[in-house]
Amino acid sequence: MNKMLLAIGTVWIFIGKLDAQSNSRFPIDPQTKWKISEISYAPDYNMEVIREKYEYFIESDTIINSRPYYKLYKSGISYYDTPFYYERVYAGAIRDDNNNFFLIRKDEDTEVMLFDYDLELGDTIRAEIGKGQIINRVNTLTDGRKVISSVPEICGGCCATITLLEGIGHSGGIMEDPPCFHIGYYGHYLNCFETNGELIYQNEMSLVDCDHFLTAVETLKDNPEVNIYPVPATSRLSIELPAMHKVPSTISILNISGSVVMTCELFSGITEIDIGNLKEGIYAAKITDQMSCSFKKILVIQ
Repeated sequence: MNKMLLAIGTVWIFIGKLDAQSNSRFPIDPQTKWKISEISYAPDYNMEVIREKYEYFIESDTIINSRPYYKLYKSGISYYDTPFYYERVYAGAIRDDNNNFFLIRKDEDTEVMLFDYDLELGDTIRAEIGKGQIINRVNTLTDGRKVISSVPEICGGCCATITLLEGIGHSGGIMEDPPCFHIGYYGHYLNCFETNGELIYQNEMSLVDCDHFLTAVETLKDNPEVNIYPVPATSRLSIELPAMHKVPSTISILNISGSVVMTCELFSGITEIDIGNLKEGIYAAKITDQMSCSFKKILVIQ
């Protein structure tokens, strides 16, 4: 509350102006993207399997209960059973106030405090994410943001580690549960945080490419003139070119990050290629000749 007293004659008049919200050290920027993956760990504990990748983004602002919020949406790809894609799914409304993040989830009307970024060593988390855990580590990022953690000293089985990232979220995303490292456990991980196209934070354990997080592989349009089968494929892939397609042609297989993992020459009719060395997942088949370039999506299972 900003206060001012004015003297008019012998009468004092109180004038007050209510602030909508207090400033945060790192306020939410409407050009922000949070890139998150859901990962499981294979029994050998050496290989992570990405089950879902998505990114949160802000599309517009709104007023709820006289408070300003940003509308939070998500787009992504799920690899459960048959992979599917989704775009612009409303996730909730978010705001920052006095170095705290608040959220109203989709289909709810009650605000919760997600994060308190003013915590210090020995403080107990009162906000929803990590509630009840005690802060035992405080560090900073290169731009001065606080990194506030509660790390279990002794862990048996799945012990969640909460790390709050000032003005960003936490190590597991925004509204997701804190991650933990455990065989067979499914956890969410904040891979990348970007504002205005600038990478502010990247999880040091992340195996994804922030620049190609949801890559062109997910948005490629199938070319019906090129027939590639079977779907899904396991060890071999057959490519059938239409009669009018120029030869010689080349097929390049691109992984989810957009990197070429193999190339082969194609001939008229049907060409079979060995894909037994490819890992399970979604790939793009790029077919090129002297005059054209076309794409097909392919799914490999093992």
